[in-house]
Amino acid sequence: MLALFVGSSLALRIDKPAPVSRRGALSAGAFAAVAVAVQPVSAKFVEPEEGAVFTSKQKLKAELAAAAATRTEEERIAALPITKLKVVRDKIAEGSVLVDRGNWDELRARIELQEVNDVVKRAVPYQSPASQDVAALKTKLLAQLRPVDEFAYKQQKEEFMPSILKDYCAPGVVPRDEPGACKLRPVLDKVPAQARLKDAVATLDAIIKALS
Repeated sequence: MLALFVGSSLALRIDKPAPVSRRGALSAGAFAAVAVAVQPVSAKFVEPEEGAVFTSKQKLKAELAAAAATRTEEERIAALPITKLKVVRDKIAEGSVLVDRGNWDELRARIELQEVNDVVKRAVPYQSPASQDVAALKTKLLAQLRPVDEFAYKQQKEEFMPSILKDYCAPGVVPRDEPGACKLRPVLDKVPAQARLKDAVATLDAIIKALS
């Protein structure tokens, strides 16, 4: 019976851990702290899974990335030759309003023949099957715009010279029927120039269609 009790006591004995010195404890703690500190920290942004809640920082970063991607795509499209051709087309389409307002400087800037010629030429891809058709349309386009440019240039010269030097009456003055009296300023016929601008826009539409 005594032997059984002694055997049970030996079986239930728990070994005590070996004593650790103060220096050893400090060394172990320092090693653990260094191990944690040197763990790599990933700075990569990970999109939350579908249905997950965005934090404010994640949402801002996603919005900035989307805005940058949109801006890059817009700049790429704006730089395309066909896009620049469409811009020229839209500018010329507003020419009729400029004629009506007598804004000759702006009109001539928009229909500058050399610029229009260059924009059309750059919009034609290398060895494009539409190159011959576009070349013929470009010749037609320049022939439509040239008289408008000449008309606008003439009006610029007319406005540069004071009315008094051309014997025109001042606004609101009725000319008298006598020698040396002033004369009415002739009514400017703007319809032909506006019609040519309309035809030029139609030609540009045909060029854009041929290249699309």
